[in-house]
Amino acid sequence: MHEWIDQDAVIYDLPTEEIIESSCRDNRILNKKLNELIMAVESKYPNESRHETALRYIRERESKSLTAGKDILKKKGVENEIQSK
Repeated sequence: MHEWIDQDAVIYDLPTEEIIESSCRDNRILNKKLNELIMAVESKYPNESRHETALRYIRERESKSLTAGKDILKKKGVENEIQSK
């Protein structure tokens, strides 16, 4: 038996085999989700991997969303209220 602490700081007392099985299962789930995101990129940019293109798409979109949100707040006059909190 080994003591195990997960991300939520919950302590478990599990046999090593169960910890390994759980970790393997979690890794398979995460790999499947990551692969789904990467394969959603139909055409990657030259000299980039699908991962790099997907990451750039996400960052560009997030940046535009944040900028648009700030512009809307500025028009409504609430930008300073939110920043001061």
